[in-house]
Amino acid sequence: MKIHLIGNAHIDPVWLWRWSEGMQVVRATCQSVLELLDRYPNFKFSFSSVIFYKWLEENDPDMFAKIKKYVQEGRWEILGGWIVEPDCNIPCGESFVRHSLYGQLFFKSRFGKFAKVGYNPDSFGHNASIPQILAKSGMEFYVFMRPAPHEKELPSYIFNWKSKDGSAVLTYRIPRSYATGIGDLRQDLESFLREVNEKLEKAMFFFGKGDHGGGPTEENLKSLERLKNEFSNHTFIFSTTEEFFRDLKGEEYPTVEDELQYHSRGCYTSCSLIKKLNRQTECNLITSEKISAISSLLTKKEYPREKFQEAWETLLFCQFHDILAGSSIEPAYEDARNFLGSSLHTADKLANYAFQNIANRIKIERQAVIVFNPSSWQRKGVVEVELSWQDEALQFISPDGEIQEGQEIQSLSVTGMRRFLFLADVPPLGYKVYELLPAKKEYNPDYKLENEFFSLSLDENGYISHLLDKTANLEPLTYPALVPLVIEDPGDAWGHDINSFREVVGQFKAYEAKFIEAGPLRWKLRVKSRYGESELWQDFIVYKGLPFIDVEATLLWKEKRKMLKISLPTVMSKSTAFFSIPYGFIEREQNGEEQPLNQWMNIDDENKGYGVAFINDSKYGGDVLEGEMRLSIVRSPVYAHHIPRQLESGIDYHYMDQGYHRFSYRIYPHKGSWQDAGVVRVAEEFNNPLLSMIEHPHQGTLPPSFSLLEIKPLDVIISALKFAEEEDALILRLWETTGKRTKTLLIVNHPHTSWEGELAPTEIKTLKLDLNSLKFEETNLLEV
Repeated sequence: MKIHLIGNAHIDPVWLWRWSEGMQVVRATCQSVLELLDRYPNFKFSFSSVIFYKWLEENDPDMFAKIKKYVQEGRWEILGGWIVEPDCNIPCGESFVRHSLYGQLFFKSRFGKFAKVGYNPDSFGHNASIPQILAKSGMEFYVFMRPAPHEKELPSYIFNWKSKDGSAVLTYRIPRSYATGIGDLRQDLESFLREVNEKLEKAMFFFGKGDHGGGPTEENLKSLERLKNEFSNHTFIFSTTEEFFRDLKGEEYPTVEDELQYHSRGCYTSCSLIKKLNRQTECNLITSEKISAISSLLTKKEYPREKFQEAWETLLFCQFHDILAGSSIEPAYEDARNFLGSSLHTADKLANYAFQNIANRIKIERQAVIVFNPSSWQRKGVVEVELSWQDEALQFISPDGEIQEGQEIQSLSVTGMRRFLFLADVPPLGYKVYELLPAKKEYNPDYKLENEFFSLSLDENGYISHLLDKTANLEPLTYPALVPLVIEDPGDAWGHDINSFREVVGQFKAYEAKFIEAGPLRWKLRVKSRYGESELWQDFIVYKGLPFIDVEATLLWKEKRKMLKISLPTVMSKSTAFFSIPYGFIEREQNGEEQPLNQWMNIDDENKGYGVAFINDSKYGGDVLEGEMRLSIVRSPVYAHHIPRQLESGIDYHYMDQGYHRFSYRIYPHKGSWQDAGVVRVAEEFNNPLLSMIEHPHQGTLPPSFSLLEIKPLDVIISALKFAEEEDALILRLWETTGKRTKTLLIVNHPHTSWEGELAPTEIKTLKLDLNSLKFEETNLLEV
C-alpha cells in the first residue's frame, strides 16, 4: 500500500472538561505541533474546527501568524470548514449551512482559501444531506469514522457519498482510530494494517494524541521513521487529507446513497434541555433574520449582520457533538445553557426591534394586533394576546372587513388583565393588521374534543380510546393511543451497544381530567397522570378549522435509568416509515430500533390512501414497529457515564433530565401521502409560530397587509431569508421538500422582480438578489 501519514489532534473543546479548559488545550497542542514543524521538515499537520483558529487569533496572535506561515507552505492543513465538529443528526439543515458559511468565509479571509475536506471523525452518525451541503460549500471530500464497520456495512473504506439531489463527495472511513498514543506507534500501525490489508491500495493512517489534545509527539515521528524501514513493502509519506484525496484522482470507487448510521443511539435523547434550547434557538434565529430582512427592505434600516453572525456562531459551538449529543459532564451544560440563552436573547431582541420598526410605520386607526408570518406560504394559525379590556368580549377585524371572533382564555397573571385567542390568516413572509373591537359574549361552552375534522375521546387512564377522522370516515389509530410509556434504560450517557429502547416497565396513569377551555375556537382537556415519583400534565387540544390535534405537556421527571416515550399506534400497515432529517427526509424499515429524526416521523398506507404524522417541537429520537410510532421524550443515565465503567454503590451520582420539562407534539392524520398532505409545512408551522404585537393608533405609510413574495408550488419553501454576508444583496434559500424534481416560480413584491427555475429532489438552492439591478444569481451556500 501507499500510506499517507496524517498528523492530527482531535480536540473535544468540551467533554469531560469545560470550554475554558478546552481553549487552553488548543493553545498547548498547537504550540507543541509548531515546535515539531520547526524541527522536522517532512512533517505535516491537519487541524479542523474554525472556532479553534478564532480562539488562537484572539488570544495568541503570534502563534496564529506562525500557523498562517505553515498553511502557506502547505505543511499545516486547514480542515473541516465548519465551526466545530458537530453532532451530524440533530442540528437543522440551516445550521449545517451556517457551519459552512461562517467557517469557510473565515478560512478564506485569513488563509486565502477554503477547506476542501469535510471532517467529522468523532460524530455519532451522519445524515444523508451532508454531501449536498459539503459540495455546495466548496468541499469535495469527507472524512468520518463512526459508525464503525461492525455498525454500518459499506462497500469500501473509500466511496462516493451521494445525496438525493445528485451531489456527491469522495469519502474516507478512518480505519481503527483517528488517535494514537504518545509513544511508539508499532501496535497502532500493526492494528491499522491488519484492518485494511488487501482492502486498499492507498490509505490514510492518522496519528497523534486526541480528545484532550496533544497531537503528534516527537516519539511518534521517530517511531514512524523506524517503522517505515521495517515495513518496507509499503510506501509511507507524511501528508494531508487533501493530498491523499488528490492522489486518488482517476480511480473509480463505489457510490453510496444512504445515511451513515448508527452509533450511540441514546444520544438522540440524552440531556433534553440542551436539545430543546437548540431547536428553539435555531427557529428563532431563522425567523428573526426573515423579519429583520423585511424590515430593512421596507424601512431602509441597517441589517444587523454582525450580531446575527455572533449569535449563530455561539449556537454552532453548542452543536459540538459531545455537547448536543448529551455526553458531557454536568457543568458543561450550565455553560451551554448560558451560551444558548445568549443567542436566543439576540434572536428575540433583533426580531422585536425589526417588528417594532415595521409596526411604527403602519397606519393604525384604532387599537390593533399585528401578526407576522415567517413562512413562505399563506398561513392560518392561532394568535394569543393579553391586554386590559373592559368590554364583555373581543373580536378582530381584518383589513378587508372579515370578522374573527375571539375566545377568552386564562390570563398569564392574576391582576385583572385578560387574554384572548383568535385565528389569523396571514400572507406569506408578511404581516396583517387586525383591529380590536368590542363584542357580545354569545357562546355557550361545549365540553367535548371535537371539531369539523375529528371526534376524540379519552379513557379513564388518560389515553386516547377513540379518534374518528370525519372527512375520511376512518379511525386512524389503534387503542389505547398516546400512552406515556416508561422504558427500562440501563445504558450509559451515549446508549452504547443499545439498538432499541422497548422494554416497557410501566405507564403513566391519570388521576384527574378537566376541561380548561371549551370553545368556540379551541377545546383543551387537561389530563394529570403519575408514574412512581414522576408527574405528567398533558393538555389535549383541538381547534376550529385546523386539521390536527396538539398536546402541550409539562413533565416532572424523577426516574433514574429510565426513558419516557409517547406511543402512537396506527392502523397503517406499511413496512417502512419516513423521518425528517436536516434539509431532507429518509425512509427506514419499521424494526423497533431507535432512529434519529428532526421535526417529524410519518407512516403512510398506500392501500388506505391515508397516513399519520407525529410532529414534535424539541425531540430527536424515536422508533417505529408494526404501525406504532414511539417518540422519545427524556432519558436519565448518569452524566458522562461511559461503559465499560460500572456505577458503584454508595455514590450519589447526578442523573440527566431530572426535574421539569415542557414539550409539545402534534398528531396530524391526513389523506394521501405525507408529501400530498404537506407534512413538512405543518411541522414548520408547529416549530415557527406566528408572531404578534399589540399596536395603538398612529399615522404611517405602510399598508395594513403586506406579503414579501409568493412561491409556487408550495412544495418548495423559503427556508432562509437574509442579507448577504459581504455585499448589498438579498439571500433567499429555496428547499424542495418532497423528493421530486420541481419547476418553481418565485415572485418578489418588494422590490418587484421574479425568478423561474428548477430544483432537483430535496435540492437546497441559494439565490442572490442584487438590490440595485434587481437580478437574481444562483450561488452556492457560501454566497460566492
